[in-house]
Amino acid sequence: MNIKIFFRTTEHKIMKTLRNSSMTQLIQKSFFRFILFGGILILGFSAQAQVGIGIMTADPSAQLDVTATNKGFLTPRMTKANRDLILTPATGLLIYQTDNTPGFYYYDGSAWVAGLGPKG
Repeated sequence: MNIKIFFRTTEHKIMKTLRNSSMTQLIQKSFFRFILFGGILILGFSAQAQVGIGIMTADPSAQLDVTATNKGFLTPRMTKANRDLILTPATGLLIYQTDNTPGFYYYDGSAWVAGLGPKG
């Protein structure tokens, strides 16, 4: 008699533990899915926004709108050797080259072109 009660009680405890474990896993999975969905939703909205620096609302035709009355826009500065290490530059990429023939250079899709500078 005592053995039956022992086994029944033990079985009950095991089943209760398994149910609680399954419920915990379900809650964890649901929470993870909620966080993942929320993160994707937030990233989706922020990826489409224009950025304004020094201005409340960026111009709709610009992805980046920098406004200032007492400061300028500083592009990346590098040597010609560093410029040539950019493996796949985007068309329109702008840099300021500091050596050889210093000045602004942009990538036209096939070559670096001197834009503005001492001779531009």
